Amino acid sequence: MEPSDFNPNLADRIKARQRNRSTIVSTAAPTPDLSSPAKTQSKTSKSAAGVKAKASKQQPPAKPVTATKPAASTPPATRPSPTKARAVKAITTKRKAPTEIDHNTSKRAKSISEESPLTDPDVDTPPARLQQPTPEATPGDAPAQNDRVATVDADQIYATEVLKVLHKRLDIKTNDIGRRQAQRVGDLLRRAEPATTSDILRLTSAEAGAMLSARQPHDRPILVEGAQPLPLQTLDRFLDECYDNTATVSVQDPNAKLRRGAQAVKEVSVATLKARFRASPDDYPWNCLELACPFEDGLRPSFLNNEDCRLLTKLKFPLSINALSRHSYPDGYKEVEKWSLLAQAGALTEPHQDSHGYSTYITVNQGEVGFAWISLPDVEERKAWVRNPQFHTSDRWRYVVLRPGDTVAFPCGTVHSVFRLPSAGPSLCFGGHFLRCSGLVPWVKTLLEEQANTCITNEDITASAPGYLDRVEKFVRQALKQGVSLERWGGQEAIDEFLRSKKVFMK
Repeated sequence: MEPSDFNPNLADRIKARQRNRSTIVSTAAPTPDLSSPAKTQSKTSKSAAGVKAKASKQQPPAKPVTATKPAASTPPATRPSPTKARAVKAITTKRKAPTEIDHNTSKRAKSISEESPLTDPDVDTPPARLQQPTPEATPGDAPAQNDRVATVDADQIYATEVLKVLHKRLDIKTNDIGRRQAQRVGDLLRRAEPATTSDILRLTSAEAGAMLSARQPHDRPILVEGAQPLPLQTLDRFLDECYDNTATVSVQDPNAKLRRGAQAVKEVSVATLKARFRASPDDYPWNCLELACPFEDGLRPSFLNNEDCRLLTKLKFPLSINALSRHSYPDGYKEVEKWSLLAQAGALTEPHQDSHGYSTYITVNQGEVGFAWISLPDVEERKAWVRNPQFHTSDRWRYVVLRPGDTVAFPCGTVHSVFRLPSAGPSLCFGGHFLRCSGLVPWVKTLLEEQANTCITNEDITASAPGYLDRVEKFVRQALKQGVSLERWGGQEAIDEFLRSKKVFMK
């Protein structure tokens, strides 16, 4: 596609696609042969009664035929029979639901596009990767496929709009964290493509739960709708339930200067945080990191509620005490199984992987969040990332836009980034980390990568990772001694490889 052909208005493209499907249906239906001048002349010489009689006999079966341009010598069209009219009406009724789905999606995408800086004629043309057309639907496609195509289109518009905002930010010469964020996230979005079925598993909650319960490995993110048991929460309600205004929280401030020893994270009071979110947004949106949750239950997605995904819960038990009665958490441990993410409109998160080899889930409750990751990296790509995470580039970046009710769960070691559109408003997400009993080998390999270069993670692992490994070693050695439940830990070969890698980590 040439840059001049790019049209950010998704609604027009979807309507054009619907017209194409209608045209295909109409050309497949049998129509009277009007191409011969001799036949046309013969028909016009008959009486009106004869024409009606012959037309009635040659009338094809009732089908939803759209209007086509008639030839110059076409005789007047006959009135369709009552039977045909009823058939056409019935077929139109059956197709009403998919049409409404497409129309609603088109309206939503059109409203996004109208607010977009892309509509400004002074804005440069987006990069070629974001101009790629989506696959055209065929007349036989199911409504679910049409919805996926529309979602990909909307995600492309969202990413393109974010990229345009980042270009404008970079026009302002500053020396702060925000400029570095805009450079890094902008670079990956220029290379990124919308995720396809080979990059992400779009499953129902039941399908995802069945896969994980069966200890099946997954090397790509899982995307599920409606998996949070707790009803979706709002940002206002969340802040209202933060009762202690004097408590402190950690926020990432993009206005922090880029200089040696400077910290991008600072501590502010809850009162300051509330005032910041009530005020009008500016060019330096705050990103609040892993706040405590005011909700005790209902945040963990239902598909993660199985034995294989509860290993991290069991690692809370102190090694020095054998009893299973209630204890305080050991030194170096903090609550990581559930937390809250608050971000102002337009906040960015630079590429990183989560610490301690954690797998992670994130559920959007309010707002829209762009989630990008390096999809299915090979061994060489992983090595390149570990060597130089700050300047690593990749053509494997993929993205989706998460909307309220969407949960993404991604495996340990996933290199990811987060971007938000300023016009989409602030966002509230709940998330947490988890470990899988059957995933010991990829977990300990990720820990070795993080040990080799601490810059690839967002947190120090020296305090609690050794304790985690010791605890798991105790579990698997007991299983080996008893000779049972080895499959719980991935089997004999996986256990042996875990124990060898653990020795390397502890040296």
